[in-house]
Amino acid sequence: MTADSQLTVLSNYDILKRTLHKDGISFVLQAGARYARGVWFDSRHGTRTSTRIALTEKLTIAGDRETGHDLVPMPVGPFYDALRKFHVPTEGTFIDFGAGNARVLLLAAEFGFRSVVGVEFAKELCELGEENIAAYRKRRGDGLEARMVCIDAALYEIQPDERVFFFFNPFDADVLRPVIANIERSVAVRPRDAWIIYSKPRHEEVLESLPNCWEKAGETTYRGFSRIIAYRSRP
Repeated sequence: MTADSQLTVLSNYDILKRTLHKDGISFVLQAGARYARGVWFDSRHGTRTSTRIALTEKLTIAGDRETGHDLVPMPVGPFYDALRKFHVPTEGTFIDFGAGNARVLLLAAEFGFRSVVGVEFAKELCELGEENIAAYRKRRGDGLEARMVCIDAALYEIQPDERVFFFFNPFDADVLRPVIANIERSVAVRPRDAWIIYSKPRHEEVLESLPNCWEKAGETTYRGFSRIIAYRSRP
């Protein structure tokens, strides 16, 4: 049985019907334009990152299934735009928590990061992410350092070279809290210029409790999508 057979892909029709009922036609048109840009990204690189995937009982999970959220692809435009607006540097390793199909890792590589790591607790999504990384490397033919780590995010050990930590609303506050604490602890032990980027920040209160050496570096809102906030640690 393949990993793909375990993935429950949400149909575009169901998503359209649900979104139209909830948010209206203007939101749907903007979301559609962003979806099209993601499909174009996939067509350029031979990847599969544009589908929403439900977190179902079929998936093999390394952690508490109830704390995770369905895989929703990060829109291409808001990702690039936010990192530019916040002036996020590309030195060091970029980490995406709840990396899913590795789209954000590939966007980070396009943005200029040479080392990226995806942390994901669903085995089948890790395998899909690895396939997308391999396809991207085949088209690009460069020396990108990229890998997926299949682990409960709260158990991931932060490394000293990791500087940018990205979250696209991947899990509940019960998981986000220890992950942020691990980042905070690592930066305290090995002081460095580090960033936390939080897209669709449903549990922003967790970041608001960071110590004074962290500061809010920016916030931006995208019509038809959501907010993205950034916190920065100054060594």
